[in-house]
Amino acid sequence: MTHDAQPTLSKSPWNHVKLWDGLPAGTEIQSIEFPRDAAEGDTVLLRFPGPNPRVAVIAPPVNNTAPVVARERFTLLWIPVEFSEDSNLIGKVREWIDGPEPPIPPESRLLTLQGAKIVWAPGRAAVIVPRERVSYVRPAVIEFAFYDAELRMIEREIADGWPALETDSPMAFDFNEKSLRRRSELGQRFQRVVSLRARLSQILPMIHRPPIHPPTLASQIGDRLRERGRLVERLDFASSQLEVFERVYELCGQRASDFSQAHKGHVLEMIIIVLLLGQTLLLLVEMLAARGT
Repeated sequence: MTHDAQPTLSKSPWNHVKLWDGLPAGTEIQSIEFPRDAAEGDTVLLRFPGPNPRVAVIAPPVNNTAPVVARERFTLLWIPVEFSEDSNLIGKVREWIDGPEPPIPPESRLLTLQGAKIVWAPGRAAVIVPRERVSYVRPAVIEFAFYDAELRMIEREIADGWPALETDSPMAFDFNEKSLRRRSELGQRFQRVVSLRARLSQILPMIHRPPIHPPTLASQIGDRLRERGRLVERLDFASSQLEVFERVYELCGQRASDFSQAHKGHVLEMIIIVLLLGQTLLLLVEMLAARGT
């Protein structure tokens, strides 16, 4: 897309800035999705290995009223330039990234490395880079965007689970007849925690991988983005939080199992007592009948 063409994201809040005025030829905006597999006709930009493989493909531009932050879609603005020392351009790009009502502090972060400037925030990024280096920078930015989005989804689900955990935690100590009705619900929440743990384990090797030697431009950008995005620290924090969830729901499951077994044992004991009482009554009746004769 050149500076003469207008972007198709006409309703996006990121277009409140006249960003396209005066941009060099070759400037392009892309919406990128991360499906499990590419469909016929998709342009594959990158493939992600692992037990849950995905691909990065170019998707049709979105046309909505809110920034897309979900894992399935990421917005990239590519600005190929010969020299990227235009401070006004950086300011306009950051304003586009942060939106018309930027949070305090702003979400956007700036990374500069070997002539490439990357401004990124959850769900979107802008890359100002010499034309000959686009093919080197693109995979690193897309890879970081994917793993950052995966981790953010896990973090959001963990945060959403804290209120339920506070409600459920008393049952890790005291389980009763009323709690037994919630056993299925507790089981579903434990399965959700296991699912989050599995998803975290799938991205862990890619986030904790060692630096590449000798370093390349792509590997250095990837390392810097992971460092600036604090992916390693965030992954460790998420893992520690999941340990709390696992411990509580494991205790709840153990208490539920113990209570269920004890309840069944009590029922069996009552049945045995009733049978013994019945047998005793029959013996008394027989004894009384024998005396009467």
